[in-house]
Amino acid sequence: MTQKTGKYQKKHGGIEQEKGLEREVMNKVLPAVDAIMRKFMGVRIEELGSDITSKLKDPLLGFEPTEFLHLPLKTARQLFRERYLRLLLKQKYGNISEVAKIAEIERRSVHRLVSEAGIDVGKIREEMLKPSYVKELMIERTMHEVIKAYEEVLHPEKIREIYANLSRISKDIVKEIPDNPRPLKEVEREFEKQYFEALQFTCKTVAKISKKAGMRYETVHRKMKKLGLI
Repeated sequence: MTQKTGKYQKKHGGIEQEKGLEREVMNKVLPAVDAIMRKFMGVRIEELGSDITSKLKDPLLGFEPTEFLHLPLKTARQLFRERYLRLLLKQKYGNISEVAKIAEIERRSVHRLVSEAGIDVGKIREEMLKPSYVKELMIERTMHEVIKAYEEVLHPEKIREIYANLSRISKDIVKEIPDNPRPLKEVEREFEKQYFEALQFTCKTVAKISKKAGMRYETVHRKMKKLGLI
């Protein structure tokens, strides 16, 4: 069999790497989450552990596309891009070159986006937040959202205990999650996919989705088909 090279090899390798990272998250994080749930609740709730783990392996960890559904796609995507860039800058202590490398875009593009978004890189450098701390905050917020959905079926005292210890729990879990910031193009594609998935749930038809996204019907149909949504 002839070995494939070039774009296919890069793309195929990226897919395999992504699947490998997902497996790593599942293999390491799920047991950690289960252990924590047992500690604070006395029992293992399989669905809760799976829901938390599923969220933690999401490429958009810390971002909720549903926050942007009131906006047309163009505006929503721009705001998401700015937030993701801000996150990368915090993780890399404001190092433009490092961010450009991770995002797989040119340094001048990062400078332009920083200027357009009004991001104070100097302030980020002064804060010098540890990357692990930034990730802990994202995990804490994500776990809070997932656990909130179980409030009606869990004992109130147990819920309060978990909420009170979320910061410590997040510190334990962050140790198990591989550091894998994604290129800008990749996370934007995932953002668009989840954006349209959410609109599918509320709007039902492509015509209504197009109106909500501020785009032509043909453009939305083509984009959703490319994203594997129709």
